[in-house]
Amino acid sequence: MQKKYNYTTTIGIGCITESTEHIAQSYMEASSALDYRFVKGNGTVIRFQEAGSFQTPVLYPHQDFEALKNSLSVHNEQGIHSSIQNIICFMEKNQMPLYLARNICFDLIHMVNEHCQAQKDSSSISPIRLSGMETAQEIIQMLRQWSEQLHDLTARSSKKAAIDDVISYLNANCQRCDFSAYEAAQQFNMTLPAFSKFFKDSTGQDVMDYTIYLRIQKAKELLSSTDLPLKDISEQVGYYNVSSFTRRFKLNQGITPSEYRKASSKRL
Repeated sequence: MQKKYNYTTTIGIGCITESTEHIAQSYMEASSALDYRFVKGNGTVIRFQEAGSFQTPVLYPHQDFEALKNSLSVHNEQGIHSSIQNIICFMEKNQMPLYLARNICFDLIHMVNEHCQAQKDSSSISPIRLSGMETAQEIIQMLRQWSEQLHDLTARSSKKAAIDDVISYLNANCQRCDFSAYEAAQQFNMTLPAFSKFFKDSTGQDVMDYTIYLRIQKAKELLSSTDLPLKDISEQVGYYNVSSFTRRFKLNQGITPSEYRKASSKRL
């Protein structure tokens, strides 16, 4: 390029990788090597291993990364958030060279992406964007914004997972005659008022209204597709006696179970 275009070109080379999944890491190393062209001079080739001789030794937050890894493996949201904040604080307290800030940032995001589905589904930080940042402070500020976004994503993801678990439990158990909302609240280690509020806030429905809906839907299915006596149907959808079942069904549908069955048979 010097001979043909009269351009002075400096080349940074990362470590050799054995698989494509490590290309991003090699790219980051190459970018870090380029930062030392002011030491070795332009128009040269700088290898990442060689650049190490110019680097000022700075401690790496190994313990915080280990804590983060452990929290990620058990989906401890509070532990994840605390470990990320500790790593960012470490970067702020230690005046580190740019190459190390980039590497810590890359390692942090890469580790979270491997474990956190919410982050995989969101916009992330590419090595190209990271290599374009020119100060450690700029990288730290970007990490602050990223960690806030990640915390919101994981909180929403955890809440969704929790309400999905509650709905699955209700679907599987609410047609038992001995089922109660109190039992469901205990299952998820909540008081009944807290459980009812959580369900209402998450779905917009009252938990007992949702339970009744499931029971009535099952009753309608049995009434229209079987010849089972009303006593058997009432027990299968969570009512000990026919009168309670009939009263609830009429209140919900406007007609009795027997009337619903007759109307269904006419439609067939």
